[in-house]
Amino acid sequence: MQIDAKPSRPIRIGLTPLVDVVFILLVFFMLATSFLDWSGIAIEAPVVVAERADEEAIVVRVREHGGFQLLGEEVARGELTEAIARLLAAGPERRVAVVPDPEAPLQQVVHALDDIAAAGGTNITLARSPGEAR
Repeated sequence: MQIDAKPSRPIRIGLTPLVDVVFILLVFFMLATSFLDWSGIAIEAPVVVAERADEEAIVVRVREHGGFQLLGEEVARGELTEAIARLLAAGPERRVAVVPDPEAPLQQVVHALDDIAAAGGTNITLARSPGEAR
């Protein structure tokens, strides 16, 4: 038995399809990858016990509807800076505690911190109420 062996052609691997596949994989991974780390940061806020004006801390509450309370009285955002500045004029080293409600908008908390800083507050604490869950 004799088998006709045809002369074999040299096998060539073209580079163009290989480059296309590599380019498609590169585009896929660029689009599918997230380069930002959006993980949250756990914050352990201390508990505020007293809110009376005669005590050392100035307590600013951020309510869940977005309003503010300064030492138990409702205050508009535009008045918050001026009211805190008046309180800090008597004692510039007084601690200012920002106590957001659990459902308070985060942007309002940031506004409160900005207003306190604009009023000259340097001793600022982010706190929670005694009855709130962590």
